[in-house]
Amino acid sequence: MRPFPAIYAIVWLIALAGFVAMAAFAAAHDTFAADVWLTHRLQDIHSGAFTNLLDGTEYLARVWVIAPLTVLAAVAFYYIAGSGPAVLVLATLVARPLNTVVKEIVERPRPSAALVRVENQPGDYSFPSGHAHNALLFYGLIFYLATFYLPHRRLRLPVQALCLWAVIGNALQRVNVGDHWPSDVAGALYLGGLALAALIAAHRLYLAWREPGTGSATVRS
Repeated sequence: MRPFPAIYAIVWLIALAGFVAMAAFAAAHDTFAADVWLTHRLQDIHSGAFTNLLDGTEYLARVWVIAPLTVLAAVAFYYIAGSGPAVLVLATLVARPLNTVVKEIVERPRPSAALVRVENQPGDYSFPSGHAHNALLFYGLIFYLATFYLPHRRLRLPVQALCLWAVIGNALQRVNVGDHWPSDVAGALYLGGLALAALIAAHRLYLAWREPGTGSATVRS
């Protein structure tokens, strides 16, 4: 497998500039144009089962849940595939504080109870969503690594389905309870996607390094 050419690094830097611009707009505006409308459309879904399902995904991104899951996943991938993938999984722990740093810089307030339904809001800033960021960063990486190192569909597909729902469910849940605006969640997915892309690039370089002289590595399709 060939390592990423320089064009991907350029694209990543352009995407980073896009996130910086988005964060600047979030710092200047408490909401974006469609935030209130989208929040009302989601909160207008009156289904106890749907709400309970979303609330269940919120636990999957809590620090006291996701931190031990990260360690367990690192140990599992170490035995399955070696130290490289295990280190990548642990690296998500290092990338997560980026969210807090951005929040403190942007200082965007939480959604107003005068505009949308609000439940028990956290006391910190709103942009970007920490839960959505954590979910994409960790579960997105597990989804990606599973395509390489879990060859049996009966194991791989349920793992990937859970990862996908953890990301989507968290994104919806944060808006549904009024903890974040949709743009806060979009910013979190944007930031998490940038970090995830960097980890995937590191994995590709790792695969290329594992196959010196051939420039490629065997990967299950």
